[in-house]
Amino acid sequence: MRRQITPLRSFAVLLLACGLVGGLSACGGGSDDGGSPPTPEDVDLSGVTPDYTVADGTVEIPAGQSKDHGDIAFSCAAGGEDCSVTIVVGQDGTASATSIGGTVTAMDSAAYTMRITPMAVDLSSVTAGYMAGAGTVDVAAGGSVDHGDIAFSCAAGGPDCTVAITVGNDGSVSAMSTGGMVTAMNSADYEARIQARAEALDIAIVAVPASTVPDSLNEDGSGTPADDSMLMALADAARAAITGWDDAVYARTNEGSLIAGTPESTDTFVIYSNKEEPTPTPFALVHVFDNDADGDSMNDSLILNIDNLGFVSGVAEFPSAVNQKNVPFDDNATFRGSFDGAPGTYTCVSTCTLSTDTDANLDAVGGTWHFTPDDDESLVPVADADYMHFGYWMNESEDGNTGEPVLEVAAIADGTEESAIGTVQRLEGRATYSGAATGLYVKRALTMDGEVDSRAGGQFTADVMLTATFGGARVPAIDHYSIHGSITSFMDRDGADIDSSWSVDLETALFDSQEIMSGSAFSGETVGDERAAMGTWTGRFFGPVAIDSDATMAGNQSTLPSGVAGTFDGAFTNGAVIGAFGAEKD
Repeated sequence: MRRQITPLRSFAVLLLACGLVGGLSACGGGSDDGGSPPTPEDVDLSGVTPDYTVADGTVEIPAGQSKDHGDIAFSCAAGGEDCSVTIVVGQDGTASATSIGGTVTAMDSAAYTMRITPMAVDLSSVTAGYMAGAGTVDVAAGGSVDHGDIAFSCAAGGPDCTVAITVGNDGSVSAMSTGGMVTAMNSADYEARIQARAEALDIAIVAVPASTVPDSLNEDGSGTPADDSMLMALADAARAAITGWDDAVYARTNEGSLIAGTPESTDTFVIYSNKEEPTPTPFALVHVFDNDADGDSMNDSLILNIDNLGFVSGVAEFPSAVNQKNVPFDDNATFRGSFDGAPGTYTCVSTCTLSTDTDANLDAVGGTWHFTPDDDESLVPVADADYMHFGYWMNESEDGNTGEPVLEVAAIADGTEESAIGTVQRLEGRATYSGAATGLYVKRALTMDGEVDSRAGGQFTADVMLTATFGGARVPAIDHYSIHGSITSFMDRDGADIDSSWSVDLETALFDSQEIMSGSAFSGETVGDERAAMGTWTGRFFGPVAIDSDATMAGNQSTLPSGVAGTFDGAFTNGAVIGAFGAEKD
């Protein structure tokens, strides 16, 4: 029969068993830590970038994994126990964290890293020419804030944004943002100014050819800036680059007059030229030896005169201060120096004097001076005397009553060695010419009803192709002394297509003796868009020419013009252009 052990006896038996094993501690009593709760360890938060955001809470993390809590990424070491992290935020906003289990580390969460890492803001959507000072802009998520001519927008549904704007020494503007995604576009005020100016440009282009370059700026009617025009070269001014053509920008500000009722205005020239660098050429092929000492080319000298004083340099003994007049020199005195860059010796033959002007330049010579180069094969620079240039002029002012912008524009084309039209009209053969064009454009965005919704405008570049047919039996008589071509690939100043459908046909222009009674320019009509108005174009030939002296198809043939330069305007349903071109013989 089984005995029932009473609870009291059961307890006694338990005590006896525990005592035999090793005391009370063997049955869970005493001070053994195995039954105590684990002690939390502090988590080091120093690796988290300050200003993070986190809330109270507990995060359970399996060993070898990581979990985000607010802006903090907590990681639990692999190969050990799972981790439990408790986060507490004090009343002063200071956060602390403790963990039990495995080892825990803390760092920036991926989202926090992205939010605090500065990112460049794309400013390409802001129309060139904008103004914005250095500064910092805070933009609420889903909002937009103007800074100068730029409107910065912060994406909705994310964090707020901070934008830092910097301006370089060259005036270039850049922006970096933190927080949410930032975009940039024209501010409303800037867009309004752009549209007002584009409308003024539209009016000016359509008004062509009413506008012409003012006489005070025009050198000999060619459109080239006059030396006394007070124009300043602007090396850093924005303009398009054209391969094979050097560019330059000149500008001046004209004071207004209340009495005359004229507003303050600004004149700007944008010019392109194919002028080449000077060619090194032997001295004897450039300068004439006036004094042939021995009948050959050795030891010959040239005589100094008022026309060649500008070539004198490097003579320490010659007058160099302002307004020195008739400074005398001894007969037979010699001086080392250079003439047009070539080293040699100056000799005072008899009763020599030199004078300077108000700029300390030599401006008068008396007596007889000789210059003998050390070597008549010394190379001296010879400037390019056969080149073309083309471009445009623009005057900007404001309407005195409305404050709205007012523009005047004109195209410019010229060259240094114009082909004699009388000779051109006797040339034989055919030639093609290719080159570039530039000028000003306006493009209109139209509504469904054909009304203007908005405009864009500015400088364009384009390609030009021309075919000139002269005389002779090798070309059909109906084509004699005619030229036609086209202007295509219109690009804006930044190299983007303006409108792929735009092209201007340069309709056939004649340059025979009946068409051109005076001067040398030929002219014709242009077609940009058959639904738009026709325009006009003009041009001239440049470069040395020669007729076919033996009038046969063999032997000496005609030397045809090396270039063509001219101006044009064209209209499209959605825009208009005015410009100039320069083309070289293929």
